[in-house]
Amino acid sequence: MTSFFNKEPDHAVPHLDTPVSPLRQRLIDDINMRRFSRETQRNYQDSTETVAK
Repeated sequence: MTSFFNKEPDHAVPHLDTPVSPLRQRLIDDINMRRFSRETQRNYQDSTETVAK
């Protein structure tokens, strides 16, 4: 499992009890694949949370 803020999928990631939607998982995977900076990752997350509300 990859984390939104981890660039390397092999890192140990704490397990979250809340499920991740398929769309959010795709966003996470795309961001990790493109190796965006951590700041960009946070900006994407904040923006998608705002749009989703």
